Amino acid sequence: SSLPAPAPSASEALARQLADRGWGYADGFLSGPEADALQDYVFSQRAAGNLRVGRAGHEGNTDSGATKNDEYTFLDDASGSAAEPLRVLAKRCNRLLAQHS
Repeated sequence: SSLPAPAPSASEALARQLADRGWGYADGFLSGPEADALQDYVFSQRAAGNLRVGRAGHEGNTDSGATKNDEYTFLDDASGSAAEPLRVLAKRCNRLLAQHS
């Protein structure tokens, strides 16, 4: 009898999703409290006017012809203890990238 193939790592699964669809998710990437803290941080930054509407260089028009209007903030702009949820996210992203390298 043969053994089942090992489950792909989170980074491999995400890389496959990105290649196939252009987007992906990693279930459990942040814990519930971490996700809640990040959401609170983003909403507070939006309310304070600290997010900028912009487009990444690779973005174009959507299928409907409308221009995407994602809002951005940058880690260089984040300071203080309130930005800790953003730093947690960045560290987790870096760890995921390191696993895939």
